[in-house]
Amino acid sequence: MSYASLFGQLFDQKSALAIAVIFIPLERLLPLRRSQAILRKGWKTDLIYLLLNSALMNIAIVLGIATILSLKAKIIWSVIPEPVAHQPLWLQVIELILVADLAHYWMHRMFHSPMLWSFHALHHSTEELDWLATFRVHPVDHVPTSIVMLLPVMAFGWSPWAVGVWGSIYRGHAILQHANIRLPLGRFGLAVVGPEFHRWHHSTAGEARNKNFAAQFALWDVLFGTHYLPQGVCSDSYGIEETIPTKYVDQLCHPFRELRQKWRN
Repeated sequence: MSYASLFGQLFDQKSALAIAVIFIPLERLLPLRRSQAILRKGWKTDLIYLLLNSALMNIAIVLGIATILSLKAKIIWSVIPEPVAHQPLWLQVIELILVADLAHYWMHRMFHSPMLWSFHALHHSTEELDWLATFRVHPVDHVPTSIVMLLPVMAFGWSPWAVGVWGSIYRGHAILQHANIRLPLGRFGLAVVGPEFHRWHHSTAGEARNKNFAAQFALWDVLFGTHYLPQGVCSDSYGIEETIPTKYVDQLCHPFRELRQKWRN
């Protein structure tokens, strides 16, 4: 199995829908917000992101990866040995999670900068978090972040099997973080990203602003001073101050309009 085809499978909407079959019942059994409806505000637009936007972004990601792989033999990565593929599978997966999440952490922080925030604000615009909110992401945000996360994979040559396991864990973990599920992790919240941890990242509370950037290991936020998880308290207010259009196409165009306005000013 080639890396390009494998990465395309990891981020496709079919695998996400399969995981959703698990999370929808869990949101009914272990809800954080019991009054939140399954068909909450904005669900139709988010469903379009899942079914259409994911497919388009997958094409861009695979094309980017294929281009990088074609150049790999001509650039510095060609001199890097690839012993990691001979390690035990479990060790490769742990290494992958750590390295890919470190890349995600810094890309995530970068998209919170004033220059790129207009694209990332779309993901923060939802006011009711659930499994479907995971997919409300602008392509300009998602595609570069995904490619940067996968650069170490291509550089150091982890085995396709390890990449497959990591990809499945990453996809399920991303949906878990946004799901309307009560899952307190206690002290494990200092190391592992859970729903309560990530909800503070989406919170409107001022003290939680620009906190909790990691996607899987909260350890990175602890190390870089952006960890915020008050014990026994869960954020209950989400969204942003900016006004974001409600329609899919308008949402995709909105960041470009914002940037154009900034340049004019």
